[in-house]
Amino acid sequence: MDLAREWTAFSGALVLLMGVSLAAAAKRSASDALSWQRQWRDAVGAPHPSRGEEEPKRRRLTAAYRLGGVFFAAAGLALLAAAPTSRGSFGGHGGLREARIGGLFFLVC
Repeated sequence: MDLAREWTAFSGALVLLMGVSLAAAAKRSASDALSWQRQWRDAVGAPHPSRGEEEPKRRRLTAAYRLGGVFFAAAGLALLAAAPTSRGSFGGHGGLREARIGGLFFLVC
């Protein structure tokens, strides 16, 4: 049993599933974000943008959610590919640079 390999595989699967979920729910997430903005504008009395201005923003948000999902799915696949070879394992005695990169990655996740 190699705990570092198992955690690398677990992390890879988790990040892959997170990316797939993010990309799959892109349209719904974009609609939710725009709905939240409309509610916020109602609450503070800010003017609403015209309906024609909302559709390009919805498309940009959907694309951003999908791009983020693809990024996390690719990172998860990379971790899964690294698990059997022990490359990218979290249990090794890496240097400070590797620790910072790994910590930054999981902070973003």
